[in-house]
Amino acid sequence: MPADVETKVLQLDLPKNAAVWEYSERLSMLEIESMEWAQKDLKKSALILDPEYSTGKVAIFKRAFQKLGFRVVVRENPLLPAEVQKLQHRALMCFGNCLRPLVWQRFPVYRRVNRVPHHKMISSLQRKDAFAEILDKGAKGNELLSRYFLRWWTWTTEKRELVLEFAHKHPDTWFIAKPTGGSLGNNIEVLNNTGLSAYPMEFPKTRQKQRMIQEYIREPHLINGHKWDLRAYVLVTSCVPLRVYVFKKGLVRFAAHKYNTKSSGLGDRTQFLTNTHVGKRFQSLENITWTYEQLAEHLSSEGHSFERTMEDISEATFLVFQSIELFWQALFRREGKHCNKCWHIYGLDLIMDKNHRLHVLELNSNPDMELSKHREEDLYSLTKFSFASNAINLLYKRNQTVVPKIHELLADFEDKEALKHLSKNEWLYLIEYMSESYHRGDYISAYPSAKYTGVQEAMLNLHREVNPPSRIRLHKVLAHLEKKISSH
Repeated sequence: MPADVETKVLQLDLPKNAAVWEYSERLSMLEIESMEWAQKDLKKSALILDPEYSTGKVAIFKRAFQKLGFRVVVRENPLLPAEVQKLQHRALMCFGNCLRPLVWQRFPVYRRVNRVPHHKMISSLQRKDAFAEILDKGAKGNELLSRYFLRWWTWTTEKRELVLEFAHKHPDTWFIAKPTGGSLGNNIEVLNNTGLSAYPMEFPKTRQKQRMIQEYIREPHLINGHKWDLRAYVLVTSCVPLRVYVFKKGLVRFAAHKYNTKSSGLGDRTQFLTNTHVGKRFQSLENITWTYEQLAEHLSSEGHSFERTMEDISEATFLVFQSIELFWQALFRREGKHCNKCWHIYGLDLIMDKNHRLHVLELNSNPDMELSKHREEDLYSLTKFSFASNAINLLYKRNQTVVPKIHELLADFEDKEALKHLSKNEWLYLIEYMSESYHRGDYISAYPSAKYTGVQEAMLNLHREVNPPSRIRLHKVLAHLEKKISSH
């Protein structure tokens, strides 16, 4: 990007106490100049860095970029700081350890990248106990804000008596014990009260020493006698302030064997675990996965609307990531880092109980994006490719200026004082938000959302001590814009 264009982006001189229509022309010119430069002078190509040979992920995103007309370059070496300013690729993707710490400081403001600038932002979400703690801090015990979350405890000497006391008061409750850093269904056990009392405190034969205990849904909703869960694909396009979308076409994952509600312990774990890594050892992938469309048809036959389920998924996604935004916000403030152009994909796992109520199980910061090894055109692979393709389209397709539209939609916004105090970065955030709104495709906006403004305001107000007034003001503007956009 030419130095004069980037300088204008970084040092945009907006009049103080002025509403958007008083300088919308200036914002429009900035946006048009930057957009035209990116489209004309940058090569319509994507650079994918893959030092860990993640061939499956590369394949799916390579196809997604090519569908949008990008030329794709794949290389195995990490990106060096000196190379950043010389890059002529409009898109950059990184799989594995391919971005050195200094690289983040040299990214220009227009460069979007599928990584966040601090390893704690990812590693803390990969640990099951840390993720659960982030949710607890976000909800603060509020019943409305925590209704999708399950109770949990760290399995330590200090917490053991607390867990056993809860189990004694709720004798019919089951529990699931998980390694805090585990994956792929390894070392997971389902426990009743007796099993919990006998559960050891140390695990010398495994590398993952720490465990957490989580409330277990003993009576899940069954389909053809099998337990199942939902994998919702989530796209975060801004960390702080938050902007998050949930994909309409996720996957349903079944346990390999029928669920035995009379079982008193773990028994055959293939009746409990819905992880496809476990299930495909015993069943074909087609037999243990459905699409959302297939689930919708089944639930409809039971008289339950999948549309309502999708709304619950979206609301649960918001509550999860609003809590995570608070964590990211504190981390950015403490570390002095930020990344306005970072984006990331997540897999959010939820389970439905017999009353059609959803519960959040866990969040995967590195969801499996591998295509089926047998057929790339099966529903399992097509769902993943559709998710990736829609993501690339939303992130990189830009074909019109949006400032006049922002101007139009805010014309009847009542709180003119809020507009007067929005900062330069907040206006640039709104420009990006509006640009994405034209290319959502099969994504639903979980935040901001016109359907959950009450819950969103409750969450923000609950944390007023850490949410600056500017964040509340921005939310009011977003709520107004989203209501207008969703009504069209």
